[in-house]
Amino acid sequence: GINRSWGYGSGYVNTNLQTYEKIFSSDGYNALHLKRYGELLSSSKDGKIAISIPRSDPMIASGYGGSDLRENKYRQRLLNLLGVKYVLNKVDPQVSTAKADNQTFDNSIYKLIWQKAPWQIYENMSVLPRVFLASDYAVEKNKDRIIQMIFDENFDLRNKVILEEYVEPKIVFAKDKDAKVKIKTYIPNKIVLQTSAKTNTLLFFSDNYYQGWKVSIDGEFGKIYR
Repeated sequence: GINRSWGYGSGYVNTNLQTYEKIFSSDGYNALHLKRYGELLSSSKDGKIAISIPRSDPMIASGYGGSDLRENKYRQRLLNLLGVKYVLNKVDPQVSTAKADNQTFDNSIYKLIWQKAPWQIYENMSVLPRVFLASDYAVEKNKDRIIQMIFDENFDLRNKVILEEYVEPKIVFAKDKDAKVKIKTYIPNKIVLQTSAKTNTLLFFSDNYYQGWKVSIDGEFGKIYR
């Protein structure tokens, strides 16, 4: 599907390969990439926007060893938000890949789902869906404060979306435990989603915000909020 993948340590895959293989990644290569997205990914290192943003490679902070994946809570939080469901791991050829590396991959978060020496694939069980319906939102215009909110463990990213402006006209949103969204079409220039909800909800989609996109709801043009 459109779930994203990411490589840990020596399992990292170069940023230009995913396009060729038609698989999805949080990282990318483009000399004119979106600055705000680059800033977001840079915060996966220490929870703050980096002073210097890489010119062409927006990337999740790399990590190595048996403890780094567990210890960097900022990277894990961002992997969850960006829909990175699969993490690749490359094992020393002299070490058996038949069992999970529970020292590196916390088994309360990661589940080994595939292996073929020297590769393993783990499923991130705390990942958020690439697209979902939320019942509430908070408004914050300052980008540094937005980053702080994203990494606040008490902030429920699954049910509350962070926006830079208020939704107009004002609407009362409410939780609907049976609300659903289904991806009907996902191609480079067209995305079709089918939603079902008994209450007003916000549709969250973890693709990059870009001004060139337009949205229609039941045939009527609407507004996309960053």
